[in-house]
Amino acid sequence: KRRRAAMTSSKKYYIAYVWRWRWKWKWKCPKKYQNLDITWRKTLPLTHILLPTHLTYPIHSKIISNCFNNGSNKKTSMVPISNNNDVAPPPPLPRILILDGGVSTHLESMLLKQRRANNEETNESVFTHRKLWSSSLLLTNAGKDAIRTCHEQFYTAGADIASTVTYQCHYLVCHDKEEGKNWKECNVDSMLRDGVSLAREAGRNVLSSSLCGNRRLFVAASIGCYGAALADGSEYCGNYGVTTDQLYNFHFQKTSILLSSSPDILAFETIPCVEECIAILQVLQTLGKKEVLSLTSVWLSLACCNGTQLNDGSNVVDALKVMNEMDPNGWMLHGIGINCCSFLHVVPLVQLIVQNMVESGIKRALVFYPNSGEEWDASNETWVKGTGCTSPKEFASLLSKAIGAVDDTWNEVVKSGKVGSSGNNCSGGCSNIPIVVGGCCRTDPSTISAIRGMVDKL
Repeated sequence: KRRRAAMTSSKKYYIAYVWRWRWKWKWKCPKKYQNLDITWRKTLPLTHILLPTHLTYPIHSKIISNCFNNGSNKKTSMVPISNNNDVAPPPPLPRILILDGGVSTHLESMLLKQRRANNEETNESVFTHRKLWSSSLLLTNAGKDAIRTCHEQFYTAGADIASTVTYQCHYLVCHDKEEGKNWKECNVDSMLRDGVSLAREAGRNVLSSSLCGNRRLFVAASIGCYGAALADGSEYCGNYGVTTDQLYNFHFQKTSILLSSSPDILAFETIPCVEECIAILQVLQTLGKKEVLSLTSVWLSLACCNGTQLNDGSNVVDALKVMNEMDPNGWMLHGIGINCCSFLHVVPLVQLIVQNMVESGIKRALVFYPNSGEEWDASNETWVKGTGCTSPKEFASLLSKAIGAVDDTWNEVVKSGKVGSSGNNCSGGCSNIPIVVGGCCRTDPSTISAIRGMVDKL
């Protein structure tokens, strides 16, 4: 099957034709385009950074050597190329990328401060639709402005990746008994697309103001779990009482629309049970057959109640086993990790995932962005003071320990000889495994700024 991809919408186009056959990729550049100057957009697809080296080579390195160098043997890195030969291209992407923090909780804090400054009532929620949570801001121009500002603040603080405000944007609202009459699926379609476009706009604004230096900025389309759409706390127990087919339909429709907006990443977040992991991988299998995932990276982050179990009580190892069985080559799922769990559980969970990588021989990017660990008082709908980690420096220090645990655990498991039969890729170490770190609920730009300072010192 053939796809035409225009790498830039301005100046001169570079056209590439792609053939896929038995998972072997070959790229050919038409002769009339081989001598053209190539201008990459700054937000390159992240596939080449989320995939480990042994997987990126046949997809990307070969593209660069064949197309960019007209078949020469000169090695190049996948970096933006400038039409001005006097300007050096930006450096390659680093191993560690930084995700933003708790976008929704930061938006809530921002809007409450605005209300207090204007002497307005603060008892009512700033999010008008409970089941849509922060996504309800996508319904008004004022809400969209707040979202754009929020993304800009996180980018400026040091984030490389912005997650869209679409975590709890879903189609179940169209079938709701109370509000369903006022909703059509096309309304949700527009909200999902707006979520991606607002993050893009924020990135362009920050790049144009030179507040992020020479960094490249990316957009991750946030896809929350089924339990989040129920708005009853089901994501914290994982017992939905629905079939795998229902979970498949829930994720397929939303994922398809988000892909049409061309995000750099699809981020399936806060997945609390193995059954939902199966449904998501089935969605990726379907989309993979339709050739729409070729330039989009995908990660799946689990929601865990402790250092070994998902929120529904099943073992994390069982979820990892399902992913390895359904995607043994790492073609569909490029990153795996955890989010919205207490910061206290990050290190043991990272160790568990790394151990599974060594034993299975399947390398994926590591993604971990815990919450602050603060306790929520449901009766009073407020956060309990004095709980969790509210110090940005302490939070960044904990993530530093988790990053160090990646290499340490890898080496320990390899030395112990627990490398699986397919673990040939483990002998080269884990230095080629990308890492994405950030924060979840109750982490703000000051937290991301502390994480940026920590990562820059590594």
